[in-house]
Amino acid sequence: MKGLTGKQKKIVEFIEDFNRTMGMAPTIYEIAEHFGIKTSTVFAHIRALQKKNILHRSSKARSISLAHPKHHRRTTMPAGAQSVPVCGTEGANVICDTKLFNRSIGEKDIFAMRVKGSDMTGMGIMEGDMLLLKSPAGTVTAGDLLITEQNGKTALCSCVRNENGTCELKGHGKHIFMDQRDLPLKGIVIGLQRSL
Repeated sequence: MKGLTGKQKKIVEFIEDFNRTMGMAPTIYEIAEHFGIKTSTVFAHIRALQKKNILHRSSKARSISLAHPKHHRRTTMPAGAQSVPVCGTEGANVICDTKLFNRSIGEKDIFAMRVKGSDMTGMGIMEGDMLLLKSPAGTVTAGDLLITEQNGKTALCSCVRNENGTCELKGHGKHIFMDQRDLPLKGIVIGLQRSL
């Protein structure tokens, strides 16, 4: 890879490895997260690599491809792993362990959300954590951690109890009583991934 900077070589190697391991191209966000740099910096590197005819990229998600790929045997997703879409980040996915999923939960009913802001922290959950959620269909039970919308903001709360369709929710030191049918539920937490 003559004519490339050290960072550009590392980005190309990451794209090759990601493609080989995951069977798809990484997103700009995933590259930025891997290297701990801003997405604008990744865009600049990608444009430079396109000018050097190392990469091709369209406006579609996961469209980065190598102009001259190495012919590696393409592998599939590791056993026991699943790619889950990240809510609010178009084209971004997170790889997680399928042991987190109850057999009754369909793969299409799982999504992820990155914790941002103080309204989402608490109960051992920290800023930057990736929450794995199941869609809000079905009954909320006591002990469930819930992602709701309160005053126009995404918030984390726990269901203390649910009797006769009335949920008692606890979050940020407040107790709220609400009919489950009126609950502004966005998802039920089933797992958490944390980068150290």
